[in-house]
Amino acid sequence: MKNSNNNERKSRILSVYNFLEERRGAQVTFINSAIFLRNQGHKVDVLVLSISKSFKDELESQGISVFDLRFKPGLLKVLFLNMLIKLCVNPVVFIKYRNFVKKHERCYDLALVQHSYFTPLILPSLTIPSVYFCHEPPRAFYEPNVINYNSGLSKIINFFIIFIEKIIDKWCVKSSSLILANSEYTREFIYRVYGLFAETCYLGVNINHFKPTSINKETMVLSVGALERTKAHDFILRSLSTIPVNKRPSLTIAGSGPFRERQRLSDMAKRTGVKLNILSVDSEGMVSLYNQAKATLIAGIMEPFGLAAIESMACQTPVVAVKEAGLRETIDESCGIFTNRDEHEFGRAVIDIIENPQLANILGSNGRKRVIERFTWYELAENFEKKIESILFKHFDYKRNTEPNIMATG
Repeated sequence: MKNSNNNERKSRILSVYNFLEERRGAQVTFINSAIFLRNQGHKVDVLVLSISKSFKDELESQGISVFDLRFKPGLLKVLFLNMLIKLCVNPVVFIKYRNFVKKHERCYDLALVQHSYFTPLILPSLTIPSVYFCHEPPRAFYEPNVINYNSGLSKIINFFIIFIEKIIDKWCVKSSSLILANSEYTREFIYRVYGLFAETCYLGVNINHFKPTSINKETMVLSVGALERTKAHDFILRSLSTIPVNKRPSLTIAGSGPFRERQRLSDMAKRTGVKLNILSVDSEGMVSLYNQAKATLIAGIMEPFGLAAIESMACQTPVVAVKEAGLRETIDESCGIFTNRDEHEFGRAVIDIIENPQLANILGSNGRKRVIERFTWYELAENFEKKIESILFKHFDYKRNTEPNIMATG
């Protein structure tokens, strides 16, 4: 399926996501993958539960048709406050997906399903080959202490809800033809959860967008990610508080989330004496922040890949990270500083970079080289297409070899 051969049959691909409303890393990866496949000559349609006008216009300008099931995310943001209601929403989404599949599935060769809360629900209804890109199994189901319970009663209720959710999740995921993982860590996590072998397909960034600029560095460090406890912004605040006041940088958190978590972090910053700014910015704003920061700090709990790490490295901004999970694959010691999950050790690593511009320059330069060699958008997209080609070849070769030969039997 190369562009150079116009006679080769191109694929008809249905690309599935939940809500394309905000320009975050996963959403941008989804959009870019759809556009890449379209530019390779494949017919690509996108199926979403809801989409913003800007995303829809961007896709349609590339010749990609968008099917919007109009399942309003505004309502879901309220419903997500209660896992019981989330469980009740599943049948509604499942039926919407099933009805779409019954009506349109024959128009496609393959479904490309991107990981998000509801998207696995489409997998059992599909009879065409399906590729499920699992960025991580739902952490609330399979990892300890992801959800904080307010009382013993809510703990008991949520135990039974999660038990049911896990049954549904495993049933759905096991219906896929192929699972892709964003790191070796995630691939192993998928096997432990589902008992299935996934294939690794590393994420990538656009190095022509994420690049060093002439913006002056500030005495500021950056943490990127949603305002949720798994991102461990509070660990970073406590780590910075171990740095003497006269050397302590300010912290900017680039991410959005519930007001309660924003307030919790703001209160902690006041108690610890760390100057804190919390911003919600677009992709252009992220490039500016990476270039302004002395370092990007990544302490997310068992981070499956670490997209912020490679974005920062592409901008030649060094990274300080907790050495665990997928970060061990995206970063190495030539372009960042690893620490244990220890606040004093993490704080010392931050001050080492701030006080040693030569070290920061070396780490930054090596970081961009590493991204160019291993984590570009082109590398991701090319690997992505190879995986799709592989599953289609296996499916259609099997179908050709198992269909009855009418001429021979007649």
